[in-house]
Amino acid sequence: MEESAAAKTSFGQSTARVIWRYSFYTLVITVLMFALAPIAEQGGVQAFKEAGAIEWGQLSMLLIMGLLFLRESFATQQMRELFLIFACLLIFVSIRELDFVLDEIPGVTWKYAYVLVLYAIYVGVKHSTAFKDQVAQLTHSRSLPLLWAGFIIAIPFAQLVGNGDFLRALVEDYSRDYKRVIEEVGELTGYLLMLLGSIEIVLETRAGSATSSSGSSRC
Repeated sequence: MEESAAAKTSFGQSTARVIWRYSFYTLVITVLMFALAPIAEQGGVQAFKEAGAIEWGQLSMLLIMGLLFLRESFATQQMRELFLIFACLLIFVSIRELDFVLDEIPGVTWKYAYVLVLYAIYVGVKHSTAFKDQVAQLTHSRSLPLLWAGFIIAIPFAQLVGNGDFLRALVEDYSRDYKRVIEEVGELTGYLLMLLGSIEIVLETRAGSATSSSGSSRC
């Protein structure tokens, strides 16, 4: 009976923390969506174009995720290879988003960043056993739905629904600006979900590492 009561209390506390976190995430997403209206009113469609406020917001999220995973890859053994691969890919996408800046510098191109993709592949192949184990851990993580949903919204959904031919077939007075706004808002929403998922998996990993350390010290 005592064990059952303890388990119930522990489950209740854990559930409460998850509910509070996801409530906070919902609030953040809602605030961001409502913030798009004043951004559009002040900057017009220019806010959704290259070097606009929306694109800088996307870039900031990508860089935060990339640097977060890079830092955690050095801080934890538990998910080191997976985090390092995530960091390389996210920093690669960040550099790709900066093409409008890099292409203006003589002798510089964002394509040099493909070395990060090659390095990510190298890490995955060299440490294939650890990488597979870490992917298995990810599939049991509560962060996976956020990461997956963010990827789906940012890539296939935003790119397909924001496709010019698709919109041209539906809207009589089609303008390229429609495509730009839908695509950029979709990417922004997807990246935000991925950022929240990244925070979740880092918190889970830290909690798991702390539990393992506590168990080892008791032994």
